[in-house]
Parts: sequence; structure tokens; C-alpha cells
Amino acid sequence: TDYYFYNAEMDTQNHEISLVGWDDDIPASNFTVTTDKGTYTPTNPGGWLVKNSYGTYHANEGYVWVSYEDTSLTGVNSYPNVVYAYDFEGVDNYDYNY
Repeated sequence: TDYYFYNAEMDTQNHEISLVGWDDDIPASNFTVTTDKGTYTPTNPGGWLVKNSYGTYHANEGYVWVSYEDTSLTGVNSYPNVVYAYDFEGVDNYDYNY
């Protein structure tokens, strides 16, 4: 079972995730969320496949799809507003290295 997440209310996030994939064709409606402030759906389709730092008990063995438009990933209210990227392989090892 796939799990979908969309944080539309500009809440601060406080833990680490790893972006491990993406899918540009996930319908925006898969990310629709209802809170006490209303119902929100991203404007555009697509999302990141995320490995959550909560462990394997959360979502689908620790993996969840997060909308490209998720506010916790935009840096607007993210804490500490830092993104890290690690290069584990040289770019010449594969035909495609994303």
C-alpha cells in the first residue's frame, strides 16, 4: 500500500528524510488532505518517494510519497532550513546518475 503526504499549512518539520525517488505522474488528488482548517490538494501532480527517519513502522515500511508542493520541503518554515546532498558514486559510473 502506498502512502501519500501533503503538508499545506506551513508547519515546521523537525526530523530528517531521504529523497530516494520520484514520480511525476501521481495524481494531485492522491495527496488531498483534510485538517481542521480545510481541505487541501496540491495544484500539480507528482511527488518524491521519501525514506522517513521514523523507521520501518511508519507508512509503507518507512517509505511515503510526498507531494512536490509540500510546504515542509520548500524551506519557508522548515527547520533549520537546510538541505544536504551526498554524492556516493562518480558521475562516470553509470549512463544515468540522478
